[in-house]
Amino acid sequence: MIWDGKEANITIYLSPMQVKGGGAKPAGGTFLDDAIIKAATKWNDKGGWYVTATVTIKTRDNAQRFKAVGRVIDSGVKVGGFSLTGRLPMTVNDSGEASNSLDFRLFQDGRIEMRRMVAGKPWLGRPSATYKGVVNENHVFAEGNWNGAEILMRVELASDFRKPDPAPIPSAPKETAAEIIAKTPGLIAVNTVLKRNKPYYSPDKTHYLVFQADGNLVVYRIAGTASKAVWNAGTNKSSGTKAVFQKDGNLVVYNWINNAVWDSYGDMKRRNEKGWTDYLDFAVGIDSQGATPFPKTFWLSMQNDGNLVVYGGSKPTEGYPYWSSR
Repeated sequence: MIWDGKEANITIYLSPMQVKGGGAKPAGGTFLDDAIIKAATKWNDKGGWYVTATVTIKTRDNAQRFKAVGRVIDSGVKVGGFSLTGRLPMTVNDSGEASNSLDFRLFQDGRIEMRRMVAGKPWLGRPSATYKGVVNENHVFAEGNWNGAEILMRVELASDFRKPDPAPIPSAPKETAAEIIAKTPGLIAVNTVLKRNKPYYSPDKTHYLVFQADGNLVVYRIAGTASKAVWNAGTNKSSGTKAVFQKDGNLVVYNWINNAVWDSYGDMKRRNEKGWTDYLDFAVGIDSQGATPFPKTFWLSMQNDGNLVVYGGSKPTEGYPYWSSR
């Protein structure tokens, strides 16, 4: 149906007293009736009614002033009549202390039930108090004793039709370090055992790394139809049988009895390069298989300039060089 110019689904409840026609009937057509019906309206994909209550309370001597403003909804409980309910953030003497709130319920006949809350608990353990309110043209008025003080109370209601919050746009899952390395030309991931005689090319295909059948680890530059070695580990005379880029970032050539005959850590140390201790320090605590999208890891890069480089960092392609072939 159409309600105030908006398409809405409305559920109407009748109490047993109203069905039988007995008892006092609530006054019809008041601003309070309107707000209660709107609050009971179910939201759909086009939106729904949002009802806001403003509760102003002050002591007769004006020593204390309370103001609570927030959303109220259909209570869902029809025993005792229709009502709106909510826990409203509340200021005390204009001080917006976040811990103060008002447990609030407003019945269709004007009755008000409320309780002051502090940090989510009843203030001083006191129970709710109920007041007989008078429904006026645009507000409900009540007076009485609240927490030991005589008070005057005014309740105003406002409603507006709101569109539903847009569905969150699902973010693309972050790529893991291994996924970035796998799709990026020229990069080799940790835990890779280099296949014999397989070329691992630079992105522009002008250079490649290869673990040769003679056990040597070599970088070649492609020049026309020929290839020229620009770097090698010198392991062809050491019976190299396996080349591994390890999880700790060390590029190692092993012999047939699994002894290392060359490694990038040792190469840096032999060259007495300052960064070799940083290389080792970074490797401590490496977890390239961790749950975070970019765990601390290494990757091996065969670059376009013919330099073979071990990088480390939290995200592949954005790291720090630890070892290089030149």
